[in-house]
Amino acid sequence: MSRFLDIFYVWNTIQIKLRALRLCIARGSYPYHFFRNQIDVVATVSYDLDFQDAYLSFGYLNYQKALHLHKGDRSITQELILGLVYYNELKNNPHLDSNHILDLAIRLQVKAESTENGLIFYFTQPYSRFDVRGKYASGIVQGKAASLFLRCFKLSQDDKYKKWAKACLIGAWHTIDQGGTLRFLSNDLCWVEEYPSPKPSMVLNGFLFYIIGLAEFQTMENDEEIESMLNQSIKTVLTWLPKFKLKNGLLYSMYRWNLCNVHYTGIMHYQFEHLFLLTGIPEYKEYAVFTNGLTNWKTFSRII
Repeated sequence: MSRFLDIFYVWNTIQIKLRALRLCIARGSYPYHFFRNQIDVVATVSYDLDFQDAYLSFGYLNYQKALHLHKGDRSITQELILGLVYYNELKNNPHLDSNHILDLAIRLQVKAESTENGLIFYFTQPYSRFDVRGKYASGIVQGKAASLFLRCFKLSQDDKYKKWAKACLIGAWHTIDQGGTLRFLSNDLCWVEEYPSPKPSMVLNGFLFYIIGLAEFQTMENDEEIESMLNQSIKTVLTWLPKFKLKNGLLYSMYRWNLCNVHYTGIMHYQFEHLFLLTGIPEYKEYAVFTNGLTNWKTFSRII
C-alpha cells in the first residue's frame, strides 16, 4: 500500500508537521544552532565489536517485498538495499545463487569514481529539501556500499571486495569541498553527511548506516585508520543523540524541525538494534527501545 493512502500514516504526518511548526516558532528555524551550545561531549567511547552476518537494519524486508518497493529503474541506493536484503535471504536459503550478489557488486563498483580519496558514488540530482545541487557524494550510500562489499568478501573470500569496502569508507571521510561527505562541527566533532547541504544538516539515519559500515569493516581488519574514524563517529553520534530525542518524538536531522514519521521510527528501530548487537553500546539499545515505543507497527507493516 502507498503510505499516502494510509489514513494512520497521513494522520501521523499531519501531527508531526504541526509539532515541527510549533518548535520552529519557539526555537528558531535551525535546530543545529539551537542545540550546538547545549551539548555534553562524550569523553570516551567503549565498545565490543561483533559482526552480525545478517544485515539487521533491513530485517523488516524480504527480497520479494524489496523488489516490489523498488521496481522500475533503480538508483544506486535501491540496488544496495536489494543486494543487502538478498544476502539476508541467501544465508537462510542455500538454493539461492550467490553469484547474483557478487555480480551486482561488480556492476555497482563500476558506477563509482575511483579517486585518490577513495571509491565514491556521486550524484547530480538536486534535492531542495536540503539545498543540495551539483555533484555530491552521500555518506549513507558509502556506508551501505561498504556493508555490501564486505558481505561479498564473506561469500567469496576475494580481497578485492574488502578493498572496495575500505575505499568507500575512506571516500566519505573527506570534507565536502574535497568531494567527500565529512562535516566538522563545534567541539571538535564531525559528522558524515547524507546530504552535503550548505550548513550542517546531520541526517541521523544516514550517519548511522555509515557507522555500521565502519564497525563491520573493523570486525574483519584491525585497521588503525578505520578505528580512528569509528571512534570519532561514535563519539559524535553519542554526544548528539540526546538532542535528536524529543518527548514522544525523534528528529530526522538538524536542518529543520522535521520529526521522524512512523516510516522512519520503524526503520531506525532496526538500525539501533543492529548497532547495539554490532557494538554492545548500551545507548543504542536505549534508542531501539525508544523508537519501538514511538512506532505504530501495524501502520509500519502496511506501508512497507
